[in-house]
Amino acid sequence: LANTLWAIVLLRDDVAMSDAAPDLIPKLTQVANENAPKWSPKEADINLPMIACCLAKLDIQTQKPLLKTTVKCFKGKLGAMNDWGLCALAWSFTEVFKEVEVGDFRERLRAEVERRGLSEELVLRSQLGPQEWQTR
Repeated sequence: LANTLWAIVLLRDDVAMSDAAPDLIPKLTQVANENAPKWSPKEADINLPMIACCLAKLDIQTQKPLLKTTVKCFKGKLGAMNDWGLCALAWSFTEVFKEVEVGDFRERLRAEVERRGLSEELVLRSQLGPQEWQTR
């Protein structure tokens, strides 16, 4: 799911993809929202930050249930997340999804970013995706 959404982000200027994306994205996010609570911690760690980042890059503000599921999945688990995933969620929730009510999740993301010594530049670069981010 996450890789399919990332492909949509990469191909968003393609005419065929821009025609298909409005129908495809809600279906993919619905499947992710239904399945995310059943994912292993590793699956969630890889997929949910990428999905949130994709939605943020596409500026899709209508997928609040999935964003709230993301928050629930990582509640109390931010310390175990991979660095890119943490940065991607920090960027997505502080730069794009500012209006989504997530309690103290933004503050906890920021605190974990600071605890690890990850720079604001790395948080901003996370929107490039995990492969590009690793070439820091």
